[in-house]
Amino acid sequence: MKALKSKTDLIAGAALTILLFGFSFSSSVSFKHLIMKIIIMALFAMSLNIQSGWGGLRPLGHGLMFGLGAYTYAITTVRMGLNPYLAVLITFVFTALVAMFLGYLLVRKSDDLAFSFLSMGFCTLTYTIILKTSYLGVDAGISGVPRLPFAGSDNAMYLLTVVVVCVAMLLIYLLSKSQFSWIFRAVRENKEKASCIGVDIVRIQLMGYVISGLFACIAGMLYTMKNNGAYTYSCSVQLSMEALIMCLLGGMNNFWGPALGAMIVTLF
Repeated sequence: MKALKSKTDLIAGAALTILLFGFSFSSSVSFKHLIMKIIIMALFAMSLNIQSGWGGLRPLGHGLMFGLGAYTYAITTVRMGLNPYLAVLITFVFTALVAMFLGYLLVRKSDDLAFSFLSMGFCTLTYTIILKTSYLGVDAGISGVPRLPFAGSDNAMYLLTVVVVCVAMLLIYLLSKSQFSWIFRAVRENKEKASCIGVDIVRIQLMGYVISGLFACIAGMLYTMKNNGAYTYSCSVQLSMEALIMCLLGGMNNFWGPALGAMIVTLF
């Protein structure tokens, strides 16, 4: 049964990839922007599902990682004038460091309620700092953010988004079949039993938080490149709640569930 389900997931992924590349021949710019938003939000929802679906954690501020990807890329390219390729690397490393620091603060007590509300608190704090800081663009955000040099046109940006999202989803799929994901699920089911067989609960949950945050960071960078700007919505609790609704609507126990939920929420 598991082998059949895995085969079905792979076939669905291959069919979806072919369909997305087929859309690149469309002449409608607005249609391509809609598809880009759907698949970026799908990646964001699937990144959240690593924590919520696999690990049983309920972060109410996952938008923070999305926002870090969006704003760090915007600051490094627009405010600091760095090369976009270097900006992507800096954004990835910076988000990983922040995720490790915040993740440790969130999971060290193994309190699910504290995890949920502290994550929302950090997200709200960051959102407020952005609104109060002119360097970060306040409520107008940071506009004029450049795309990668080879993705200047809308069609090239569309192809870049499809390739990056498909590769990221493939990595998430492979990760879902790894030993880490099963240990993470074991922690979700029974922390006491997992601890008794030698599982380091804090370490596993921290790894899940960081990995989830990095995929959300990728989604945030793509969203900023698509819009040529970073805006406060990218770092809001509202976006975090929407992602949680996407996971719940599509189904956390189905690999493609969060992506389906993202499509429904984005369209509506």
